[in-house]
Amino acid sequence: MAAGTLEIAIQPFGQIAHGPLLAIAAGLERAFGFRADVRESKQLPPTAWMAQRKQYDSTHLILFLESCAKPGDFRILGVCDRDIASPIMTFVFGEAEIDGRFAVLSLHRLRQEVYGMPANDVLFCKRAAKVAIHEIGHTLGLRHCFRSHCVMYPADAVEITDIKTEEFCPSCSEKLKAARTPD
Repeated sequence: MAAGTLEIAIQPFGQIAHGPLLAIAAGLERAFGFRADVRESKQLPPTAWMAQRKQYDSTHLILFLESCAKPGDFRILGVCDRDIASPIMTFVFGEAEIDGRFAVLSLHRLRQEVYGMPANDVLFCKRAAKVAIHEIGHTLGLRHCFRSHCVMYPADAVEITDIKTEEFCPSCSEKLKAARTPD
């Protein structure tokens, strides 16, 4: 695969400010060398709503992304501003198909305001880019890494997202390079 010849489609759900979407696209382009294209927003599917939890089902959102795919799409990242969870987690920042094409992330818990703190757009956009890179890394076959500064380190709290970088550790970089090298 030649860098820059493939595209990651960013599929917003609902009304999302342009700033975080641009930060996500720029982060993905830096991390992977693929062009990232922001698509026109779609509504969140009502069937993904978990009324009892007041959250959207992240796994259902990934399945819905299949209907958003266009011929030639390499990877698709769904982005929403609503709280998401998986059936076994109280919340997730994102979820992805390992070695698949689809991933989703929520901007909701990446905002300082959710934790009673003043808004910080710079920090918010950095968090969004890190989660996007992490989730697309999963679609390219990367698993969680146990080096705390690697972007593939698992984060179950926003403070962990703040500690890690947008970079892959040497081990994850090698795995990514091997995954992107044709046989």
